[in-house]
Amino acid sequence: MSNQQTNKWTYRGTCHLMVRMIFGLLAFHLGFQVANSQDSKRTQNKSANAFRVDADIYSDVKKQPIKHTLTLFSESVYYDFEDGDSGRVTVIDAGRNRIVLLDRERKVKSFLSTEEIQLTIANARVQADAKLSAANLKDFQNLPNGETVAVVSNDSIEYRSTLASPTTADMSAQYAEFANWSARLNSIYAPMPPYLRLDLNELIASRNMMPKEITRITRKGLRQNQLISRLRVIDRLSEDDRSKIARVGAMMAEFREVPVAEYWNQAAVISASATEAK
Repeated sequence: MSNQQTNKWTYRGTCHLMVRMIFGLLAFHLGFQVANSQDSKRTQNKSANAFRVDADIYSDVKKQPIKHTLTLFSESVYYDFEDGDSGRVTVIDAGRNRIVLLDRERKVKSFLSTEEIQLTIANARVQADAKLSAANLKDFQNLPNGETVAVVSNDSIEYRSTLASPTTADMSAQYAEFANWSARLNSIYAPMPPYLRLDLNELIASRNMMPKEITRITRKGLRQNQLISRLRVIDRLSEDDRSKIARVGAMMAEFREVPVAEYWNQAAVISASATEAK
């Protein structure tokens, strides 16, 4: 082959390579833009949902609830209020990788990083009894009245949850995220491993649903205890709800910061044991 022919084919090959590179860069750029647009849309949709969940927790449904909580969902931050105006407040802000603990009675606050909680849970799971860290049953059941129940259980613990349809699927995702962090947080200072509850949250979210009622049954020998949590979802925040969120910001600025160990006293442990059914 002559030098002229060689140069001709080399030129053509170079042109083809340049064209492929240009189209590749264009495709990458367009794909990057689409991915950014989708991420932005998901963030906007998630942030657009503002709603509240009231929960009454019973040890016996024939009696008065032993605990009431209010959870406000606003722009992917979750504000969990215990009973009344003097109970504790937990702010779950996974976007900033932090959980804020506020004690309105003692006027103190404390902080935990989500990474710290994840590491603590991971270390605990390695040491956990296999019966408490693996579900023997994880499924849906249909009731005679037409309702669907999500069931997760092992030999020691069982969760049963009737399901409700949220206004949007994003509400389901946000509630699942809140419930996951609550379960992880409670397990640190209450003697209840979170793994089955995390399985329940995953099961419910897989149907884009939310819990309407959750029953937790614990078994030890012949003894059996249960907690029932009944939830009411309102797909908007009232002015009073938004005022509560604003007051939380003031508490975070004004309250004295203390170590987590000082924040969590015996009362907190008792409180967490009841709340974990939510």
